[in-house]
Amino acid sequence: MHAAAAEPVAAEASPVGVRWSSRDLWIVAAISAAAALVRLWRIEQWSWSAAEAETWCALTQPLSAADGFAGSGRGLYPLVYLAERALLSLGLLPGYGEGWLRLPSAFSGAIMVPCVAVLARRPFGRVTALLSALALAFHPTHIAVSQTADPLLAGVAIALLAGAASQRLPFRLVGGLVVLAGLCHPVGWVLGGGLVLVMARPGSRAARLRDRLAGLPRWGWWCGAALLLPWGGESWLSLRGPVVVLALAACCVLPGARGPGALLGVLGGLVGIFAWWSPGASSAALLAALPLAVMLAAAMAVHLFGLLAQGFEGPRWLGRALAASAALVLVGELMTGAFLYFVVQRGGRPPWRELQRTLLASARPGAGLHVLAGRGAPALLVYLRPNHWRGDDYDPHPGTSVEVLADDGRRAAQLEQPDVALALEQPELDALRADPALAPALAAFREHDVFPCPQPGGDRSLHLLRRRPPE
Repeated sequence: MHAAAAEPVAAEASPVGVRWSSRDLWIVAAISAAAALVRLWRIEQWSWSAAEAETWCALTQPLSAADGFAGSGRGLYPLVYLAERALLSLGLLPGYGEGWLRLPSAFSGAIMVPCVAVLARRPFGRVTALLSALALAFHPTHIAVSQTADPLLAGVAIALLAGAASQRLPFRLVGGLVVLAGLCHPVGWVLGGGLVLVMARPGSRAARLRDRLAGLPRWGWWCGAALLLPWGGESWLSLRGPVVVLALAACCVLPGARGPGALLGVLGGLVGIFAWWSPGASSAALLAALPLAVMLAAAMAVHLFGLLAQGFEGPRWLGRALAASAALVLVGELMTGAFLYFVVQRGGRPPWRELQRTLLASARPGAGLHVLAGRGAPALLVYLRPNHWRGDDYDPHPGTSVEVLADDGRRAAQLEQPDVALALEQPELDALRADPALAPALAAFREHDVFPCPQPGGDRSLHLLRRRPPE
């Protein structure tokens, strides 16, 4: 009886065709709709992040000036920026508010959910495909990035779309999607080209190369392990622990039976290499690796279900419940993280908008405003000087300045400037207080307000310090 109960699971684990039943399509549609709703929830309430400050700069600076958009590094992948500028000029995006500028990213993040289901179905089966879509829909890191105005989302989404469409569309159209992904973000070239290779049609040259690589299962394990190399402990927090453990187990266990599983691990390794090769690209590589890790984790959870359900001696319902424990832990941990992201972690970013309002409310009438900030200086610059990049030969915000706090001996001189305010995150303030050379300068400040912001990686509460009034 128990062996018979496990037969459907074994069938699901084998490679299947690309056809979907109407029930499967309805399930994917429901998961995708839930993903879209989650990504739109409170999207306008979170403050700008440092990455979004770069987007703001790209949308407001002149296009052709010597120090404008065309001359910046962002001009190498201009597609999303130019599209958003066009939408803003046509009025299709009504304004520059946080919610409006994040809409394209939220749409891209929602599109990735059905694409992951299509990609996972062919090598792993329908159950893994549905579980992959569900896990990605409620992955807190993916939700956070989907609520960030960053062209990275569009690049990864189009790359996944290219891989999902490679079985149906002609190669020229698929190649065009890869080009679009690369023009959205450089990681799109690596992820899009790799997924097209993994999902190549049988009999093609790409498929023959894929089959040769698939015959090297050890590559899947070692290259899958490369998912962790660029980030160390950060990947456990961003990819989430259950996803990392199950994905690495899948790279070790599954490639011997399924070549595409090994290739997904190889592709994850290529994405990891991209993070080393391109400075500052670790966050991009992390997001590109996330759907790959989710697919492998879901495949491993389904594989464990088949093994445990087949070998359990006891009531059938209890055996299935125990066998589904890996999948339940995977989805439950991700949903818990998503709940904490919205309720406790304030969208995963410090409340710079609230700090800006407090700064303006406490400023003396007619006096200037000079702020020292740490890594949040770009976001605060957007709030205090929104036209900073529009001006050419003039200062659009006279009397208001945001200065980055130095990390060397210049800090003491910065702190001694008259009428300066400090806007620092908790770790930055702790580092200043731990430096005995800065104690006299810090003694001249009093804490004006604190904005709580607990995060998985530690406390990122904002502290606003003003100079003590003269006695």
